[in-house]
Amino acid sequence: MKTNVRFALLPIMITLLLSGCSLTREPVRYRDAYFRPLITIPQRNNAMLSSNDIEQLRSQLQLANQTVTTLLDSLKSMQHYTGVLLASTHTLIDKVDELESREFMAINKQKELEQSVVTLQSENKDFSKQLNELRQKLFAGKVNAEPQVFSPASITSSLRDEYSEGVTFFRQRKYEDALMTFSNLLEKGIEEPFADNCEYWIGECHFAKHDFLRAITHFQKVLTIDSSNKKLDAYFMLGKSYEHIGDLAKARWAYEEVSLLYPDNAHKRFVKSRLNAIKQALPLPVTSKQKKTAA
Repeated sequence: MKTNVRFALLPIMITLLLSGCSLTREPVRYRDAYFRPLITIPQRNNAMLSSNDIEQLRSQLQLANQTVTTLLDSLKSMQHYTGVLLASTHTLIDKVDELESREFMAINKQKELEQSVVTLQSENKDFSKQLNELRQKLFAGKVNAEPQVFSPASITSSLRDEYSEGVTFFRQRKYEDALMTFSNLLEKGIEEPFADNCEYWIGECHFAKHDFLRAITHFQKVLTIDSSNKKLDAYFMLGKSYEHIGDLAKARWAYEEVSLLYPDNAHKRFVKSRLNAIKQALPLPVTSKQKKTAA
């Protein structure tokens, strides 16, 4: 029976062979087939450099060294030139300050001369009035035939001469002599048109001696005199004094008073620059809302 089975399977096997179907074994797959490298390292050709290539590299290196040396020299020259420019800038700033100081002194001198002219005109009117009264009395026979000669009061004239001497001391930078002169004039009771000037120049003397707190006291006294012609200068010097002691808020107030009350003053460029600098330096005021948030 086994022989019959074999003969029965033989045609089936022949048919399968003829149709191309065959039982083959699955090929073996190795690890590299599943894990391939992401980057393929290129192969380098270790080619030898020729002598010409080496010479070219040397020349390029020398050129690069020369360029670096040139750049270093240029940098040193620029640093030196920058230092020279800074020194020149400081010199120019000093000259501008000196010119502003001279201009300031010239303006003050002009104002004093104008004030003196006004005072002399007023005295001239008084003398003319007195002379007319004497003439009337003379014609009426109430006075002697020999008229009396009237002149300004000797005390008043002496005080004014002493005031001019104090201003001269200040301009000569003899601040102690100027302080003593103006203080004595106030004690002697110099008239109103010069009393506020004495207070102002005392403040200027203290400012020049870097005693800024005393200077502030006298500049503030000038502001209390209603008829003073030195209020503009007092506000201006208050601003500078407050800046020197570090009270920028009050310095800003003083400079703003100069700009608001005297818009065409001689210091407006300086005042404007100082106001801009102070506004940048001062912190912004804290509002009530920010205070509640911080609390």
